[in-house]
Amino acid sequence: MRKIEFNEIDSKEIEVLVNGKLYGVLRFDQRQKVWFFVLKDVNNVVRCFKSLEETKEALKDSID
Repeated sequence: MRKIEFNEIDSKEIEVLVNGKLYGVLRFDQRQKVWFFVLKDVNNVVRCFKSLEETKEALKDSID
């Protein structure tokens, strides 16, 4: 099982670490009022949710 961590940079940006390595970044879009996830190496949005907790759970499910 992979170790998934969320490292809050500030109120609108959270690093996602998998096994201690940067996997991507969660960012809050103030205009759309949603959280979106950007993969580290791709710079492509893969998930978008209004709730931070819902976003974190979806990421955990997709990574495991």
